[in-house]
Amino acid sequence: MTGVQVLLQTGSGNTFQNFSVVRFTGATPPPTFSTTTNAFTTLALGLDLPQNAFQPVNIPITAGDVIGVYGNTTSATGTATGANSYAGGVQQTTVIAGNTVNLNRSGMQFHLGSATSPQGMHDLWQEPSSFNITRVEFTYTVGGPPPVVYCTAGTSTNGCVPSIAATNQPSLTQAAPCTISVSNVEGQKSGLVFYGINNTSFTPVQWGVGGNSFLCVKTPTQRTLSQSSAGTSGQCNGSLSLDWDAFQLANPGALGTPWVSGAKVYAQGWYRDPPSAKTTNLTDAIELTYVP
Repeated sequence: MTGVQVLLQTGSGNTFQNFSVVRFTGATPPPTFSTTTNAFTTLALGLDLPQNAFQPVNIPITAGDVIGVYGNTTSATGTATGANSYAGGVQQTTVIAGNTVNLNRSGMQFHLGSATSPQGMHDLWQEPSSFNITRVEFTYTVGGPPPVVYCTAGTSTNGCVPSIAATNQPSLTQAAPCTISVSNVEGQKSGLVFYGINNTSFTPVQWGVGGNSFLCVKTPTQRTLSQSSAGTSGQCNGSLSLDWDAFQLANPGALGTPWVSGAKVYAQGWYRDPPSAKTTNLTDAIELTYVP
């Protein structure tokens, strides 16, 4: 979401707007009035702002999120009341990236404003029996495709087949956190995540004579810090994790920097497995693409 504007009632001369955008915890919508919830995170809050323009926001939203968008207009700053321009009568919908989305009535029993609710929304509810909703417009851009997993993970001595994943594409502005994780690793093994930046014309290479895993990342590569998989020795309940954003901040001279939009990252996990070829094993790999 890139911008928000609360619309005026017909004939209104209000010149200020208040708005808030929240994400409900666990993708769970608010309860039906009169029950309320504070299980949400405020993503944007704008108070006493000019009404005659979209206000810029930078809110990453992913499929499955339950988002609340709230707002009102006022005649002056710091008022204790505001006005809403309602749409209603039938189920309201909008189209986001080609998908029809139902818009449901939600709110709080308080005025959203700097004098009454400077912390933003609280004690939220929904009212499924009513279709009256405040008219708040927002702008958005559609992100790129999700991270792509490729290549084949090796099977460890104890039959573990690790799996790599990433929460989001890496972002130049860190608009959404990017964490690379590897699950189903043998417990109590040393391991790490390494990456490269150019897999052009690269064919995965068998990892050692007789090995069943493959090197899926073309050199040159960058190793990140070694870590323990934790879990239980001999079981497949270990894991590896890399906070990509934190690693880049701590290593400004790392391979690939300075990053640009569209730059590629090819990451793979490595861990100790003494009976295996080369006494180590490799996971599958993941392709990431930098976004703004």
